Amino acid sequence: LPLIRSADISFANLESVFALDGFPIQKNKEAMPYSFRGRPELVGILSNAGFKVVSQANNHAGDFGPDALLESLGILRNAGIRVVGAGKNSSEASKVLYLEHKGIRFAFIACSMEIPEYAAGPEKPGVFYVRKEAALDVLTPLVRAAKLESDIVLLSVHWGGNWSET
Repeated sequence: LPLIRSADISFANLESVFALDGFPIQKNKEAMPYSFRGRPELVGILSNAGFKVVSQANNHAGDFGPDALLESLGILRNAGIRVVGAGKNSSEASKVLYLEHKGIRFAFIACSMEIPEYAAGPEKPGVFYVRKEAALDVLTPLVRAAKLESDIVLLSVHWGGNWSET
């Protein structure tokens, strides 16, 4: 906790949503299909710890459906925590987040390669989903463009199966 609080910018993968809305989605592709959702008041733990940015691009962002994800985005925003990798549509979910601190401009990009059903669409809330086979073709231009607009680019990619040794 002291390390996180002392950081100029702290970033985490939020492997959940903060919401009261929604119902657990049936997940057939995970060996152990857990569904995660935190009570909205628990967002204070993240903000009090000093987190400034979270990714919601992961295999649990859609566990309680798109309404719960949208609720979570609003709760995080109201707590002063910026979100990358998820949004009200595919354009917002894939958007690079820029943050400046002490004259240094940071770019955050976050995507998930798990649970394609959670992918944002043109008019569907969700995560920035990238197929593994297309990762280099999709992410390379984003990173290059972000580098032109920032000093440091941070890329968070959520992938890999659960419950395996590699």
